[in-house]
Amino acid sequence: MRDGIARYLDRIAQDDDITVVLLRGAGGVFSAGADMNNAYGWYGAGSAKSAKSRPSQRRRLSVDRRSFGFYHNFMGFPKITVGEISGYALGAVSRWR
Repeated sequence: MRDGIARYLDRIAQDDDITVVLLRGAGGVFSAGADMNNAYGWYGAGSAKSAKSRPSQRRRLSVDRRSFGFYHNFMGFPKITVGEISGYALGAVSRWR
C-alpha cells in the first residue's frame, strides 16, 4: 500500500492543476498502522518465529532507507494536504500534524 500511495503522490506533485490533496480512510478507519506481528518480514526474513536467520545489516538498512524516504517525502509534500480523519488513526500517521 505504501508504494501505491507514493506513486500516486508523485503524480499529484507534478500536476499543477491540483493544489490541495484530501486523504480519507474507509470503513471508519483512517489508518490502522503497520502489522507489527509481521514487522520482521519487512526485511525479507519471514516472521520472527519462522525465520532461520536474521536478515543482513545491509538488507535492514536498505529497507529502512526506503521507509524513511517515503515518510520524508510524505511529510515534505509540496501541496496542501488535509487528512479527513474519522475513526482510528494509528501508527505513524497518528503523529501527522
